[in-house]
Amino acid sequence: SCHMAFPEVDSAAVYLCTGNPEPADIKQALHWLLNEELAVAYAKLIELQLNKGIALADIVRELHPWMFQLELPPRVRISLVEGLADLEHRLSVGTSERLQLGSLCALFCSAKDSIAASAVQ
Repeated sequence: SCHMAFPEVDSAAVYLCTGNPEPADIKQALHWLLNEELAVAYAKLIELQLNKGIALADIVRELHPWMFQLELPPRVRISLVEGLADLEHRLSVGTSERLQLGSLCALFCSAKDSIAASAVQ
């Protein structure tokens, strides 16, 4: 499919053909979730979804492996993984993507607060 659709078969073409988000997009989304305020992260993620046609379920699925690559306190990592699993379940049963995107941003805001609190101790 990639060979027929694109003049050159590279990783970007493969991701476009399979409909999976590119790792660079997920890395950018994670950066926004960890470094931006809730409203800014929410707006940027909506823009990413609209510009790239990425479903929130795909973003959530691709965020899971990143949780194990980041250096996080164990309680924060557990909280994030549980929250992502709950979010993925809610998306699978048909809840609103916009509402769940807000939940994703809130999950990471809570994680940032927990990280800051553990750094003070």
